[in-house]
Amino acid sequence: MPSEGESSEAAAAVTAVVVVVGAVGGCGASTLAAAMAVRAAPSHRTLLVETDPHGTGVDLLLGTEDHSGLRVEDVRADLGGPDPDALWGAAPEVLPGLRVL
Repeated sequence: MPSEGESSEAAAAVTAVVVVVGAVGGCGASTLAAAMAVRAAPSHRTLLVETDPHGTGVDLLLGTEDHSGLRVEDVRADLGGPDPDALWGAAPEVLPGLRVL
């Protein structure tokens, strides 16, 4: 919610990036990241991205592997990356406000 005197556009522009990195496979980093994303989704537009090339994928962890949409293998960030709104619209939705890539 915008604070007094703050426009909704300014509030929407506020962005946080949270990175969860596991030291070794199987330490629970994907599970922690998924739990944090599920918790954040009701109040913030949340995109959960699995970047571990050996990971099973957060879509599998969250049970959305059969949902249509973009996957991280489909996206290549050239010259600053893709359009955030287009990326958001193309990523599979897990819950309202939560999409995975």
